[in-house]
Amino acid sequence: MARPPTGPPGFSSPLQEAIALHQRGKLNPARKIYREVVLRQPGNVDALELLAQAAAELGDFAEAARMLTRAAAIRPDKLEVQFNLGAAERKLNKLPEAEAAFRRAIVISPGSAMIHLQLGQVLNHQGRLPEAADCFQAATEHEPKLADAHFNLGKMLAISGDLYAAVASFARAAELEADKVEPLCELGLVLLSLNRFDKAVEALRHALVIEPKNVFAHVLLGSTFRLQGRLPEAIDVLQRAFQLDKNRVDALFELIIAKRLAADWKDLARLEQTAGRLALRPEASTSTHVLWLVDDPAAHRKAARAVVKFNWPGAQAPAAPAILAAPPELRARSNGPLRIGYFSSDFGDHPVARVIGGFIAAHDRRRVEAHAFHLIADDAKTIRPDYVASFDRWHAVAGKSAGDIVALARSLGIDIAVDLNGHTAGGRPAAFVHRLAPVQVNYLGFPATMGAHQMDYLLADGFVIPPGTDDLYDEKIVRLPGCYLPNDLGREPPGATPTRAANGLPETGLVFAAFNTVNKISPELFSCWMRILATSPASVLWLPALSETVRANLRREAEARGIAADRLVFGPFARERADHIARHALADLFLDCWPYNAHTTAADALWAGLPVLTWAGKAFPSRVAGSLLRVAGLPELITENLADYEATALRLARNPAELAGLKARLVAARTETALFDRRRFARRMEWGFVRMAEISAAGGRPVGFDIPESV
Repeated sequence: MARPPTGPPGFSSPLQEAIALHQRGKLNPARKIYREVVLRQPGNVDALELLAQAAAELGDFAEAARMLTRAAAIRPDKLEVQFNLGAAERKLNKLPEAEAAFRRAIVISPGSAMIHLQLGQVLNHQGRLPEAADCFQAATEHEPKLADAHFNLGKMLAISGDLYAAVASFARAAELEADKVEPLCELGLVLLSLNRFDKAVEALRHALVIEPKNVFAHVLLGSTFRLQGRLPEAIDVLQRAFQLDKNRVDALFELIIAKRLAADWKDLARLEQTAGRLALRPEASTSTHVLWLVDDPAAHRKAARAVVKFNWPGAQAPAAPAILAAPPELRARSNGPLRIGYFSSDFGDHPVARVIGGFIAAHDRRRVEAHAFHLIADDAKTIRPDYVASFDRWHAVAGKSAGDIVALARSLGIDIAVDLNGHTAGGRPAAFVHRLAPVQVNYLGFPATMGAHQMDYLLADGFVIPPGTDDLYDEKIVRLPGCYLPNDLGREPPGATPTRAANGLPETGLVFAAFNTVNKISPELFSCWMRILATSPASVLWLPALSETVRANLRREAEARGIAADRLVFGPFARERADHIARHALADLFLDCWPYNAHTTAADALWAGLPVLTWAGKAFPSRVAGSLLRVAGLPELITENLADYEATALRLARNPAELAGLKARLVAARTETALFDRRRFARRMEWGFVRMAEISAAGGRPVGFDIPESV
């Protein structure tokens, strides 16, 4: 509300006096006189408006709304009254009343961009995102240079998953308001989500020129550098972000992950302790990086819910309604092959693609019609033709909005939508929030709850999610017998074993392999590994190919623990997966990580006949290798704490015959174990899908169940 004008002719003298006081900023005396005028002249619309304006400037939006409601009853056709009434009701969080006032204002002035903008913001706060987007779109059409309209439209487009259109809206907003950082930060965030890293860096650096101490821009820039592999730059930027605001959980978690990836452990323990404290705060907006750092399913759920709440307000559990059956128009079919949609950004050269191809190809087409929804285009060249052929239908949906993907899935009659990404890079949770199919399943890519009430089921097994812990997950748990993790390794045995010399390994002595990604290695666990090497002087630790910076950091850490740097051997990069699998036979024992185990990496080792020593914790990510070992017939290699883990490794190092026996058992059981039986795995998945569809077709709520061992 603007400053009051000079009273027009005909205003009473007291009203002119009040206006003069109002213009000099003497709000309380002016309001007193306005009230007296309104008391004497209850039909004076000008006095009602001016009293409302003074009240609003004093923060009394309740009185402002009362006065404007009275004015609207007298002059319902007056634009300013309806607009200001909507603004006052919005301040009072009376959103339906604000919406009604703004809609009346639009009837009076349908071409007003500002009214469309205000109505869109009210609808957004009510969770009515498509309607809000329509209002913001209308505002941009009525006033193409209204930056706020472009910015808010970009937000709606980003939330709905229409990322390419969001880029255009944020770029336009940034162009129109070149001195503001918010559009540039949002532009950087969307570009980051699209893996357009160079463009994201450009936008975020521009933001920091405008506002050098903007924490959000620092966090996003650091995240972009991390994903580009520019780890020293990422650490530098993220350290500045955390120094600027030591309560920013996102800055701290990003910094920790970047330091982990670089094996830069200076101050890491202190930072991780701080992160643990900050993440416990009720208001903390955490990151799903917590999965890599904390062995606590309750913390994982809290982080997932926070991510959902931030990105899709109203969709998070448990604030959203309890899990309900899909609406009547969305029910799975009760006859004919089920149409299963597998949604992933990881169909290229990625562990997810490497493990699911076998059971997809093995699906019984009398029961299942398998549809692939490929979410990104960047990896198209790495997708094998035989992998594409394993699906009945292949849908390239990169660049499509979440709404378009939902419409496509529904038009195809997808009965069950399987999210193979979850909250990982390249995923499209927004499409699942808008419900793609009658049944929606969280599986494989994200070993935790999604924290969104639209996800019906989580596929697991009885070891990764033990019975009695279902209440720590927002989905209903469906447990596969054996291990939930599929494998595509059973098609052919490992190739010929290469020489140790070709892999930089000594000809004699024990070889401990640790092929996990480096961010899974904690200083505590690395110290344990160095103690294991110390008790077996001829042994080495075999690590994957890493950058020279990371190698130097790990060598320095080894020397600080009394182990010669040359006892860390970094394997050369293997271009062919078969060659990588074959070289596992050169090692004697695989040392797993905690609290995020080896998953596909552990399956590779077991298929190659390499025993895996793991430490099983409380949360899903820390129990996957244990699940694999149970089915592979080596449960004795599952430990429950660091002391037992170390003691078991030392015992095996002193007993090479026992190690050799474990390897022989693995090789002998390789073709017999259900772990590598893709056909049996496919039958069990199909049984579970049919049961989910039956529940949906009957109109029932999702309910957890176990898939029988006999299937």
